[in-house]
Amino acid sequence: MISAPEAVDMVNYGAVFLQMLWAMLGIVVFLYKNNLIEDIMSSIDLWAIDSADEETTTKILKESKFINGYALLNSTVGFIWAASMIYPNHQEHNDLLWYVFKLTSFVTSFTMVAHGYQVIYGTQHLKFQMYIFNKFVEEICQRVIENEAKVVHDRTYQNEIEFKLKVLIKRHQDFFKWKNHTLALMKNLIMPFSIGGCLVGMSAAFGFSQITENSPRILFIRTMLFTTGAISTFSGWITAGQALETESDIIYNRLISTNWYQWTGNNRRILALILCNSINQINLKFTDAFAINFRLGMGICKTVYTAISVFYNVKEK
Repeated sequence: MISAPEAVDMVNYGAVFLQMLWAMLGIVVFLYKNNLIEDIMSSIDLWAIDSADEETTTKILKESKFINGYALLNSTVGFIWAASMIYPNHQEHNDLLWYVFKLTSFVTSFTMVAHGYQVIYGTQHLKFQMYIFNKFVEEICQRVIENEAKVVHDRTYQNEIEFKLKVLIKRHQDFFKWKNHTLALMKNLIMPFSIGGCLVGMSAAFGFSQITENSPRILFIRTMLFTTGAISTFSGWITAGQALETESDIIYNRLISTNWYQWTGNNRRILALILCNSINQINLKFTDAFAINFRLGMGICKTVYTAISVFYNVKEK
C-alpha cells in the first residue's frame, strides 16, 4: 500500500527532487523554444562596437571579457557539482540505476544555468548598444559654440542637430521594438522561472537541513557547490535585467542635459518626443509584479527565507 510521504522524508529527499524539477523545466524550454536567443536578437540590427569612441569600445570589451569569465567560472562550479554527485555516499542506495541517474547530473548542470546565460546574453548586447547610443547623445553637445545668440539661426548647425536627433529617435524606437519582441517571446516563461528560482532556493534549504555532525563530508560539499552555483546564476540573471533599467535611466538623463536652448523649435519638438518615449524604461517587465530586476530578486529571496524557516522548524519537530 502506498502511503503519503512524511515530513521528515520530504526534508531528507526533497533537495534532489526540487533540483530535478528545475532541470526538467530547463529541458522543456529548450525543446519548446530552442531558438529563443536567435529570435530575440533578430528584432534589432546591432551597431558595431567600434562605431563609438575608443573609451566606449574599451568599456564594452572589458565588460564582455568579465561576462565570459563569469560564465566559464559558473559553469565550472556546475560541472564540479555534477562530479560530486557521482562520489559514493553510504546513506544512499548505490545501485546501478542510482548511478545512471547520477550521471545525468552532467547534463542537468548545464540546463540549470543555460537560460540564465540566455538572459544575460540578450540584455547585455542591448546594454552595449545603449552605451553607443548614449555616446552619440553626448556628442551632440560637443561642438563649441562661440556665439550662442546667433546659433539658433545657423542653418548648417540646426540641420546637423535635426539629422542626429532623427537618427537617435529611430534608434530609441529600435530598443523598444526589441523590448516588446522579447516580452512577447518570454511572457509565458517568467512565471515558471520565478517559481523555479524559489524551488532552487528551497532545494538548497533542504540540502543544508540534511547536514548533521554525522553526515558524510561529500553531502556538505554537494550542497555548498549547488548553493554557490544557484546564487551565482540567480545574481547574474537579476543583475543583467537591472542593468537595462539603469542604462535606460542614463539615456533620459543624458537627453535632458543637452543644450536644447540653442536649438530651433522644430529640433526642440523632436527632443521632446524622444524624452516622452524615454520616460518609459527599457526593461524586461512582464507585469507590475514581475520584472527581471532587483525587486524581483528581493521577492524571491524573501520566499526562500520563509521556506528555510519552515523546513528547519519541521526538522526540529
